[in-house]
Amino acid sequence: MKFLSSIAVMGGMAAIALATDSCPAPSSSTPPPPTQTADIPAIQTVIVGGGTELRYNPPFIDAKQGSIVHFDFLGKNHTLTESTFEKPCTKLQGTDVDTDFNNFNPNDIPNLRPFDYTFANSKPRYFYCKQGNGTPNGHCGKGMVFAVNVDAKRFEEFQWNAMATLPKIKGRSPTADEE
Repeated sequence: MKFLSSIAVMGGMAAIALATDSCPAPSSSTPPPPTQTADIPAIQTVIVGGGTELRYNPPFIDAKQGSIVHFDFLGKNHTLTESTFEKPCTKLQGTDVDTDFNNFNPNDIPNLRPFDYTFANSKPRYFYCKQGNGTPNGHCGKGMVFAVNVDAKRFEEFQWNAMATLPKIKGRSPTADEE
């Protein structure tokens, strides 16, 4: 019995040796396997609001064709509504991006009511929060805007355009920040 066990163990060792010998040695010229292929889009997360924040974080991103952006709505009730550079606080006619007021999350629970969007191309796109739009407390008028495929200078111009839409309160003189 002991003899048969020894043969079985030696036979197994021979199989291991054969398997090892049949595997080619790694070549130094063989590149490591890719971690992500070009046809698999990266998923980027944008935090919308949170606490008392009236902003998208980050406020602008680059997104190539097929990129998925995950919008995580926190705090208050915010929207993601597409607009244009020229009219930052006005909904773009015919857009398919308007989450409307379905994102109320007063306890800042991550991913309570997320919204994912896949970009079809790499063109610049502009968005805003339409909460309180047209009032002195409107989120867009306070600078709560978001852009895709723009640089920092273009985003700053877009945000300034949005803040210029904030209605003035009668009877109050403008402050240095509003001039």
